[in-house]
Amino acid sequence: MKDKIKRELSRRELADYLEELAAQLRHGTFEAYGRRWSIPDKLEAKIRFKEKRGHFDTKLKWRWSTFDEYEPGAREDVLRWKGSFKALKKRLNDAFKELQQTVGEDRIPDEKAVTDFIEASRVLAQFAEPEWQEAMDEYLDHLGSLKYAVEKRELEMVRHELRDLKVRMQACHRDYI
Repeated sequence: MKDKIKRELSRRELADYLEELAAQLRHGTFEAYGRRWSIPDKLEAKIRFKEKRGHFDTKLKWRWSTFDEYEPGAREDVLRWKGSFKALKKRLNDAFKELQQTVGEDRIPDEKAVTDFIEASRVLAQFAEPEWQEAMDEYLDHLGSLKYAVEKRELEMVRHELRDLKVRMQACHRDYI
């Protein structure tokens, strides 16, 4: 689930919206997706202010677990998904480290190592939420370039694609996970 608001607001409209959110936080309930969610007393929050090159940027993010509000059957689905996703991320991370190590030794990775990494990545793509799709498409494009570079035995191109994949993975983790 994800809702995003991106539009121009007047200063007053934004203040009204933030006050509405603040009232919900104070009250301990949040209305979204056709239901009322309980908000715990303690939240994980990130607040960032940044002025750079003539622009002021503010990001406000908070989160809490809604797991306890799920029905028992839905909880089992979430736990199964988390376990599968976590195992897949570990497999992907291990495969990526192997590729980096090989390239760090100035060697072209073998096709099996690349195939294992690509296969794990494609399975990960099946877990992708709709809001991840654009980033996932870019990631998959880099996988294709990595495969091509390995097939052509172009070490510098392999090194370049691994750097690009690392940047894409870090951005995805920061933005979506």
